[in-house]
Amino acid sequence: MLQITLVAITVGIIVSVVHTYFGLYIIRRGIIFVDLALAQAAALGLAISSVIFHNYTHNLFYQYGLSFLTVLIVTILLTIATNQNIINTEALIGIIYVGLIAMTFIVLSNSSAEFNEIHSLLSGDILLVSPKQLLITIIVYLFFGLIHLIFGKRMWDLSTNWTLLFFITFGITLIFSVQMVGVFLAFSYLIIPAVVAVIFTKDYLSVSSLIVGSLVGTLGTVVGTILSVFWNFPTSPTIIITLITILILSILANSFIALKRKS
Repeated sequence: MLQITLVAITVGIIVSVVHTYFGLYIIRRGIIFVDLALAQAAALGLAISSVIFHNYTHNLFYQYGLSFLTVLIVTILLTIATNQNIINTEALIGIIYVGLIAMTFIVLSNSSAEFNEIHSLLSGDILLVSPKQLLITIIVYLFFGLIHLIFGKRMWDLSTNWTLLFFITFGITLIFSVQMVGVFLAFSYLIIPAVVAVIFTKDYLSVSSLIVGSLVGTLGTVVGTILSVFWNFPTSPTIIITLITILILSILANSFIALKRKS
């Protein structure tokens, strides 16, 4: 059990660090729920592969391939809408997200284990991640990390046309994140640590923001995982509640600091 817990904590820390980086961009750009849409697109690809190939855990090529295809389609739609201001971006993201959830339910409607499949896609189970799966994900993260190291400044410049590359790299990393931790925890890792980082640093682009966000994600992962194992709670929801608790305490602490400065 100790090894499983350590692997789960490692998964959470790595995902939270990567997602904090993307989350700072997402918050800065004001497209908060894009992660949910892309994560659900990845989940739809996993659902399709599970129906077509049944035991899809042994068909990684099809699993990742179908997820990439669904994420790519959504990414292109979001990029076109963002660059050309066809409609309000947040409205489009909401429409896409609802549509993807509906399609996921339809795809899994004839599955003998429909509820379990949907629960696994949305909530995930970080305790079931294998060391091999974690290693593959780390390699993918490092590859796209190198891309962002080279082209990051151009992608973060909102005046350039590098949105598509950002969303593609973000979407592919989400495929691996969702497979390990589920849609909801992937979204929580993206938004909550980044929001806390901005609360204290008042900055989206600094290294300190990334460090603060990563520390928040790490703390939430360690505390949440330990609580879930000790009290026999579901791990992913416990981590989410822990992260939300940290966010609430951060807001209260920031308000207290602001009042002290005024007095």
